[in-house]
Amino acid sequence: MSTTTERQYDRLYNEGGSGFNPHSNARLAREDAESQFPEISKLRHELETIDCSVARESGTYNPERVAYIRTRIAQIESDQASAFLVEWTIDVTQKRKSEWNAFVRANTTKKGILATLVTKKQREQGWSMADLKKAIAIHKL
Repeated sequence: MSTTTERQYDRLYNEGGSGFNPHSNARLAREDAESQFPEISKLRHELETIDCSVARESGTYNPERVAYIRTRIAQIESDQASAFLVEWTIDVTQKRKSEWNAFVRANTTKKGILATLVTKKQREQGWSMADLKKAIAIHKL
């Protein structure tokens, strides 16, 4: 389900259609991460509920529980980073970077590259340009 921000972006930049949308990519990445680690979604929701001014003012604030949740979220995020690196080794990253660059060079015109082509390519290959950028930054390529 798209968010208001995603729909606004599509109306403004994609002329009402669908194309590259950074808001959609971020939401899909978050949903994918949460589907692999469903506990994190539950913990973040609980943290929002118990670590707020209302909890402090009402006397229900529990610093030990807040600390536990923050530690558990950090552990899950570390697990997510490890899982990412299992797939995105330096060799895989270099190969995918070369393939991506060749795709972009082959499909770029004077007007640039069509967002629909980028979106289609990302769906076909099963990884996004954002994943590639993240792996390139991690491996300092």
